[in-house]
Amino acid sequence: MPLAKTEGVILKRIRLGETSKILTVLTPEYGKVRLVAKGARKPRHRFGSSMEPFMVCGIVFYHREGRDLQLLSQCDTLQAFPQFSGDLVRLAYGSGVLELADRVVYGAESSGDLYALVVETIGLMAEAVRADLPLFWWVYQLKTAERVGYLPELGRCDRCGRQISGGRVLFSPEAGSVRCAKCGGGGEMSVSAGSLRALQFLSQADWGRVTSLRVSRRQAGEIENLLGRFLVGQFGESLRIKSLGILRSIPRERTQGARGCGLSNADHAVGGVLV
Repeated sequence: MPLAKTEGVILKRIRLGETSKILTVLTPEYGKVRLVAKGARKPRHRFGSSMEPFMVCGIVFYHREGRDLQLLSQCDTLQAFPQFSGDLVRLAYGSGVLELADRVVYGAESSGDLYALVVETIGLMAEAVRADLPLFWWVYQLKTAERVGYLPELGRCDRCGRQISGGRVLFSPEAGSVRCAKCGGGGEMSVSAGSLRALQFLSQADWGRVTSLRVSRRQAGEIENLLGRFLVGQFGESLRIKSLGILRSIPRERTQGARGCGLSNADHAVGGVLV
């Protein structure tokens, strides 16, 4: 079997037998690969500690076309993000990034753009203040949808082409687009114009501008709900991301952002959004 050499980010790992592991790795050239690391759980193994989620590694493996499991030969750490190990909130959002990548890449397909996006996003999340983590998560979902050809239409009605305006807007998760009141036929979800404007901004902003956005807690809930239902509407129930469920078990004061948002006295910052 020929040796393949590339780099990759570890999405997840599971135990195999008493001493080995199976790694799921996203690579730019080979897409998503599952690698058997024989003996990786033995003390002082040659792979060392370079085999945990979030790690970007240089890998060498025996590549066999059409095989579900490949044999790992070498794994060296190129970049590590220890910030995720000691912060449950950061871990939840970062795990969401890895989980979504795992769900949208199905196998040995070229995924260089998505690979670069994943590495860039977890790098930003590792260094970000907590207040910005939801913003990076939302942008990542939109950028992922764009890279796989499913960017939602947030400006014009998909039926009549009319520019959307008004206090409440209809959005069809299955169609992945907004609709005007005249064209809505039932089954759409309602979202405020402010939340729609925030999504439009996030879909076009570069990373450097993302952190300038501030939304209310109600708008944050609408955005989170819309993006979650959109992904399920486009890809099915397999795209219902579970990683962020851990946030529901964390006391609210532990999810608060680290800096103010220029709020009025009636508002306060929670998790990077306005309440």
